[in-house]
Amino acid sequence: MGQLQYVDLRDNCIISCEPLKHLTNIQMLFIDNNCIQDLEFITTLPNYKIDWIYYQRTPTASDIQNYQQLSNIGAEFAKHFELKLQKTRELIRTGEQNYDEKMVLKYQNKVLGNRLEIKDDKELKDFKFVEKFNITTLYISWCPNVRFWRTPNNITVLEDVYYCGLKSVRGIEKVKQLQTLGFKINNVVDISCLKELPNLTSLNVGWNRIVDFSPVQHLIDRSQVYKEYQSTPTQQEIEDSKRLW
Repeated sequence: MGQLQYVDLRDNCIISCEPLKHLTNIQMLFIDNNCIQDLEFITTLPNYKIDWIYYQRTPTASDIQNYQQLSNIGAEFAKHFELKLQKTRELIRTGEQNYDEKMVLKYQNKVLGNRLEIKDDKELKDFKFVEKFNITTLYISWCPNVRFWRTPNNITVLEDVYYCGLKSVRGIEKVKQLQTLGFKINNVVDISCLKELPNLTSLNVGWNRIVDFSPVQHLIDRSQVYKEYQSTPTQQEIEDSKRLW
C-alpha cells in the first residue's frame, strides 16, 4: 500500500483519511465530496500536489494553513502563493450550486497547475496580481468589473470570459503571446484591437454586438474563429447576463 501513487475516493461518505498518512509516495489524491472532518493528514504527504478540496465537513481550514511549507505544492508558484482557504459557495461544476455553504472549503481563487480560474468575483478589476505566478492560462467568468488592461504578457490562453458585461476588449492587444481568446456573451462592439495579436489562432466571440469583423479577417486562414454560440444558451442564461449590460 505504501507504494500507491494514485488514489481516487471521490463521492463517498468517508469521515477520516487518517490511514492515508502512510502513503508517502502518493502524488494524486482525490477526496472530493466526502464528510472528512480533519484534513491534517495532508501535511504528512510530502509528494502530494494539491489541486482543490471542496464539499467537506471540515469545521476549519487551520489544519492546512501551513501546507505551503511542504516540498511540492507546485514549482510554478511555491515561492509566492500564500494558501488562503475560506468557507464559501463553490460553483465548480454544473449542477452543484446548492451545496450548503458550511460544507464547502476551497481556495480563495483556485489555482490548478499553471491555470487560474476565477468565477463570480465582483472585486476583480484586472489580472496584474497573477504576474508573480507562472500562469499561462486564465479562465474568467461572472466578473462584472474586470477589464483587459494590465494583463500579463505571458498569458497564452484567456478563455471563458463570459457574463462579464464587457463593452470593450481594449488592452488585450498588449498580450502578444496570446493564442486563444474567448469572450462570448458580453456587450463588445469594437474588436479592432485584435488585429494587433500576431499569435492568435483561436477566437470565440459569439453573443456580443460586433458589427465589423474585418479586423480579424487576416486570422481566418490560420485560426479557429467561432462567431456564433456553439451551444444555444437558455432563456434564463440570457436574462441573467442582461443584469451585467
